[in-house]
Amino acid sequence: MRFQIPKHVLIQNRNQNATWTELAKKYAKKAAFMKKGYFAVVLNLAERYCMIPRNNDYLFTPRSFYIVLVTGDTAITLAKVPAAEVFSLSTFRGRWNEIKAIPLLLSQH
Repeated sequence: MRFQIPKHVLIQNRNQNATWTELAKKYAKKAAFMKKGYFAVVLNLAERYCMIPRNNDYLFTPRSFYIVLVTGDTAITLAKVPAAEVFSLSTFRGRWNEIKAIPLLLSQH
Protein backbone atom coordinates (compact mmCIF):
# COMPACT_ATOMS: atom_id res chain seq x y z
CA MET A 1 0.00 0.00 0.00
CA ARG A 2 1.30 3.42 -0.85
CA PHE A 3 1.38 6.42 1.44
CA GLN A 4 -0.93 9.27 0.49
CA ILE A 5 -1.48 12.87 1.53
CA PRO A 6 -3.62 12.69 4.70
CA LYS A 7 -6.37 15.07 3.55
CA HIS A 8 -6.87 12.93 0.43
CA VAL A 9 -7.08 9.60 2.21
CA LEU A 10 -8.63 10.64 5.54
CA ILE A 11 -11.08 13.39 4.65
CA GLN A 12 -12.09 12.55 1.11
CA ASN A 13 -13.68 9.27 2.18
CA ARG A 14 -13.59 6.52 -0.42
CA ASN A 15 -17.33 5.88 0.17
CA GLN A 16 -18.28 9.50 -0.62
CA ASN A 17 -19.87 9.86 2.82
CA ALA A 18 -20.76 13.55 3.40
CA THR A 19 -21.20 13.07 7.16
CA TRP A 20 -17.74 11.51 7.44
CA THR A 21 -16.19 14.31 5.38
CA GLU A 22 -17.72 16.98 7.64
CA LEU A 23 -16.59 15.26 10.84
CA ALA A 24 -13.13 14.43 9.48
CA LYS A 25 -12.50 18.07 8.60
CA LYS A 26 -13.37 18.97 12.19
CA TYR A 27 -11.10 16.25 13.66
CA ALA A 28 -8.22 17.18 11.33
CA LYS A 29 -7.94 20.76 12.60
CA LYS A 30 -5.92 19.77 15.68
CA ALA A 31 -4.06 16.80 14.17
CA ALA A 32 -0.32 17.46 13.67
CA PHE A 33 -0.07 14.84 10.91
CA MET A 34 -2.45 16.79 8.66
CA LYS A 35 0.32 19.32 7.92
CA LYS A 36 2.57 19.39 4.86
CA GLY A 37 5.28 16.72 4.90
CA TYR A 38 3.17 13.98 6.50
CA PHE A 39 1.71 10.95 4.75
CA ALA A 40 -0.84 8.32 5.77
CA VAL A 41 -2.12 4.87 4.90
CA VAL A 42 -5.72 3.96 5.68
CA LEU A 43 -6.52 0.29 6.17
CA ASN A 44 -9.88 -1.39 6.06
CA LEU A 45 -10.69 -4.24 8.44
CA ALA A 46 -9.56 -6.92 5.98
CA GLU A 47 -6.23 -5.16 5.46
CA ARG A 48 -5.56 -4.66 9.17
CA TYR A 49 -6.38 -8.21 10.33
CA CYS A 50 -5.91 -11.74 9.05
CA MET A 51 -9.19 -13.62 9.22
CA ILE A 52 -8.38 -17.19 10.23
CA PRO A 53 -11.30 -19.66 10.12
CA ARG A 54 -11.91 -21.35 13.47
CA ASN A 55 -14.91 -23.69 13.63
CA ASN A 56 -17.96 -21.61 12.65
CA ASP A 57 -16.26 -18.28 13.36
CA TYR A 58 -13.13 -16.33 12.48
CA LEU A 59 -10.14 -15.41 14.58
CA PHE A 60 -9.01 -11.85 13.78
CA THR A 61 -5.22 -11.63 14.11
CA PRO A 62 -3.52 -8.24 13.67
CA ARG A 63 -1.08 -8.07 10.77
CA SER A 64 2.46 -6.71 11.09
CA PHE A 65 3.32 -3.65 9.01
CA TYR A 66 6.62 -2.29 7.75
CA ILE A 67 7.53 0.97 6.04
CA VAL A 68 9.49 0.08 2.93
CA LEU A 69 11.22 2.43 0.50
CA VAL A 70 11.05 1.05 -3.04
CA THR A 71 13.34 2.48 -5.69
CA GLY A 72 13.43 0.64 -8.97
CA ASP A 73 14.21 -2.99 -8.12
CA THR A 74 15.48 -2.17 -4.61
CA ALA A 75 13.38 -2.35 -1.45
CA ILE A 76 14.74 -1.10 1.87
CA THR A 77 12.84 -1.63 5.12
CA LEU A 78 12.92 1.67 7.01
CA ALA A 79 10.87 0.74 10.07
CA LYS A 80 8.48 -1.73 11.57
CA VAL A 81 5.20 -0.06 12.51
CA PRO A 82 4.54 -0.73 16.21
CA ALA A 83 1.08 -2.20 16.79
CA ALA A 84 0.38 0.69 19.18
CA GLU A 85 0.89 3.12 16.26
CA VAL A 86 -1.92 1.62 14.14
CA PHE A 87 -5.01 3.62 15.09
CA SER A 88 -8.70 2.95 14.54
CA LEU A 89 -10.31 6.11 13.24
CA SER A 90 -13.68 5.03 14.64
CA THR A 91 -12.39 4.71 18.22
CA PHE A 92 -10.32 7.89 17.84
CA ARG A 93 -13.36 9.85 16.67
CA GLY A 94 -12.69 13.46 17.65
CA ARG A 95 -9.26 12.65 19.12
CA TRP A 96 -7.06 12.71 16.03
CA ASN A 97 -4.66 15.02 17.88
CA GLU A 98 -3.61 11.94 19.90
CA ILE A 99 -2.49 10.03 16.79
CA LYS A 100 1.30 10.05 16.46
CA ALA A 101 3.43 10.06 13.35
CA ILE A 102 6.27 7.60 12.86
CA PRO A 103 9.39 9.69 12.16
CA LEU A 104 11.68 8.53 9.36
CA LEU A 105 15.09 9.89 8.53
CA LEU A 106 16.14 9.36 4.94
CA SER A 107 19.77 9.87 4.01
CA GLN A 108 21.12 10.38 0.53
CA HIS A 109 23.93 8.13 -0.62
